Amino acid sequence: MKSILNNRLLLFFATGLLFFLSWPVVNFSVLAFVAFVPLLFAEQKFKNVWAYSLVLYTNFLVWNVLVTWWIKNASIEGAIGAILCNAALMCLPWIIYRITKSLSKTNLADYSIIFYWLAFEYLHLDWELSWSWLNLGNVFSNTTFLIQWYEYTGVLGGTLWILVVNYLIYQLLQNNKFNKKKVYLLSGILIIPALASLVLLQTNKELTKVTKKENVIIVQPNEDPYTEKFRKSEAELIDELLRLTESNLDENTALVIWPETAIPANLLEDEISSNMYYQPIFEFARKHPGLMIVTGINSAKIWKGEKKGFSVRSDHGMDYEVFNTAMKIEANSPSEFYHKNKLVPGVESLPSWLGFLSDVFSDFGGTSGTLGRSEEPLVFKSRKGFNVAPVICYESIYGEYVGSFINKGANLIAVITNDGWWGDTPGYKQHLSYSRLRAIESRKWLVRSANTGISAVIDPLGNILESRGWNQQAVIRHTVQLNEESTIYTKFGDWIGKIAFVLGIFIFIYLFTCKYFLKK
Repeated sequence: MKSILNNRLLLFFATGLLFFLSWPVVNFSVLAFVAFVPLLFAEQKFKNVWAYSLVLYTNFLVWNVLVTWWIKNASIEGAIGAILCNAALMCLPWIIYRITKSLSKTNLADYSIIFYWLAFEYLHLDWELSWSWLNLGNVFSNTTFLIQWYEYTGVLGGTLWILVVNYLIYQLLQNNKFNKKKVYLLSGILIIPALASLVLLQTNKELTKVTKKENVIIVQPNEDPYTEKFRKSEAELIDELLRLTESNLDENTALVIWPETAIPANLLEDEISSNMYYQPIFEFARKHPGLMIVTGINSAKIWKGEKKGFSVRSDHGMDYEVFNTAMKIEANSPSEFYHKNKLVPGVESLPSWLGFLSDVFSDFGGTSGTLGRSEEPLVFKSRKGFNVAPVICYESIYGEYVGSFINKGANLIAVITNDGWWGDTPGYKQHLSYSRLRAIESRKWLVRSANTGISAVIDPLGNILESRGWNQQAVIRHTVQLNEESTIYTKFGDWIGKIAFVLGIFIFIYLFTCKYFLKK
C-alpha cells in the first residue's frame, strides 16, 4: 500500500482499480475498505487543483469503464456518454471536500468527505440523470452474510461503513506512530457490523420457512432481443410463453411471472382486452381462475388534454405516450397496468433540460424514445393473497423506491427484466446480485423473471434458492412465503442519505462562515 501511496503515477488509477476488483462479479469486496485511501493521499500530494482534478477523474473513469463497459452492447454512444458523465459527477464531492479543507484545518473538515459522498449518492438516486449502479453499498451484494443490517439502513449504510473504514485506515497510514486507540476503533467498526449481521442471519431464519402450499411459476423464454423479438410475431411469442407456463402448472400455482417486454408490440391499453393476439392469454386465465399473471409489455395510451412534455408523441394527428409496462391479468377482473417509473437515462428517458437532443437519443437501448411513466407504485393484488410489487428492470437498483411498493401493501417482490440487451457480460450478473439487496432491505421473498437469464428465487436473507442460467429457455416453479411486515428501511427509506445531505450543507456553511465572517 505504501508503494502505491508514494507513487504519483499509481495514484491516477489505484482507486479505480481497487473498486473494480471489489465489485461484483470479481467479488473481492474487502478491497472496498481501502479503495478510497489512495485518493485521500492524493488530496495531500497534489497541491495543484488541476492535477488533483485529473487524478480524481482518471480514477473514476477507470472504475466506471471496468465495471460498466457492457453498456456499449446496447449503445456505444450511450455508454460513452454515461461513463464520461458519471465519472465527472463522482468528482464533485471530492472537489467540495478540497474546498472545505481550504476553509479549515479542523477534524470537521477532514471528515466532511464522508457526508459529501453520502449526500452525492443520495442525490444521485433521484434526479433525471440518476445512475446508482456504482453506489458503494452495492459492493456487498454477493457477500450478503456481512450486511443483513441493510433492513435498517439500506445500501447507504454499507456506503457509510466503507467510507468510515477508509478514512480511519488513511489516518493510521498517515501517522507514522502506532495509535492503539485508532486501531481499536477501526477493529470495532470493521467487526461489530459483521457480527451484528451474523446475529440477524440467525434471528431472521423464520422468514425463510415456507408454510404456504401455493407456488409461483417464473418463465425465462430466452428470446434474443436483437433478433427473435423482431422476427417472431406476437402470436408466436405468446404461444411460447403459454406453452412453457402450461407445462409446469399444477393445482397449487397461484402466480405466473413473465419477463419485461415479453410481448413487445405497442398496443393501446384500452384495446388489449379485445386484441386478437392477447385472446389466448385471457382464455388461459379463464381456464385457471385462481391464477394471476404478471407480464411485461410495451403499451400505449392516447394523450387526453393539451400536449406537454416530450414523452408525448404525435402521429397522424393523434397524441399518445408509449410505456414500458407491467400488466396484471386475472380471470373475471379488469387488467391493471403499471408503467415503469425509474427510466434508464438516455435509453428510455431524456432530462427535460436536454429536450433539444431528443432526436439524437431516440434509438438508444432496448426501448427507443422517451417513455411515459407512472407517478407512483402500483401493487397487483390477487384473490389468493399475493400482493405483488411489479418492479421493472432498472427499478430494482433503487431500494427506497422498491420499499414504496411495500408501504402500499406488497408482500412479494417480482422483478421482471430483459437483460438480454447487455449480452453475456457482467451486467446481468451484477443486476441479479442487486436484487439480493432488495430482499434483505424489505425482508420479502423476491422472484425474478429475466428474458435471457438469470431468473431466480431469492429468500428474505438474500440467498438465491433456485436460478436458471444465461441463454437457456427455462421455467422455475417454487413455493414462497408471503410476509406482511415492514422493515425500518422500507418505512423510512434512505434516512442516512437525508441526514448526510443536511449535515454536509451545515458543515460547509459553518466553516465558510467561520473563515470569512467570524475571523476575529
